[in-house]
Amino acid sequence: MPPRRKKTPAHAPPPAGEEHRYATQRYWAARYAAVGAGDVFEWFLSFEDLRPLLGFVRRRSAVLDLGCGTSRLLCDMREAGYAGRLVGVDCAAAALRSVKERSESCHVELVEADATTLAPFADATFDVVVDKGTVDALISGDAAAATEACAAAGRVLKRGGRFVVVSHRRPDGDDAWLEAVLAGLAEGGAGWRVD
Repeated sequence: MPPRRKKTPAHAPPPAGEEHRYATQRYWAARYAAVGAGDVFEWFLSFEDLRPLLGFVRRRSAVLDLGCGTSRLLCDMREAGYAGRLVGVDCAAAALRSVKERSESCHVELVEADATTLAPFADATFDVVVDKGTVDALISGDAAAATEACAAAGRVLKRGGRFVVVSHRRPDGDDAWLEAVLAGLAEGGAGWRVD
């Protein structure tokens, strides 16, 4: 009889040395297939943690959560009085199914889409795009994919819009990460300022 495989918790990271799996849609589909309905997992920071950073967001702003997973970010924004269009996008249908009921009650849209294209969205649709780890996940496998996601985010932002990237990487210590982000933002020729 073969040894039984140990069940991996739904939010466990890939084994050491296999972090490149974060960059694949297959990894996310499997990871979120293991979560229960209504499960919440916040990458890096919750809305309360981000609130000071998002102080510039106007109450009627259109906001896109890039790679929303099962986060409560947009529902918490709605509950805090944000009345604009709030959209969560993720490549993992299972993640979106997990939070569908909660998102509908908060009047938050969920869209299954590839972060590297954001194909369902027209140019200049959003005032703010928030990324809590999606660029990190993509760059773990392919810097070009991270660049494409940043370019897509830049494309869907309105003129004067803001792209908020929350990362565990340090811009002053990870040149490949910063180069990927800046290359993507440069594709639109919008003259971005990095704070």
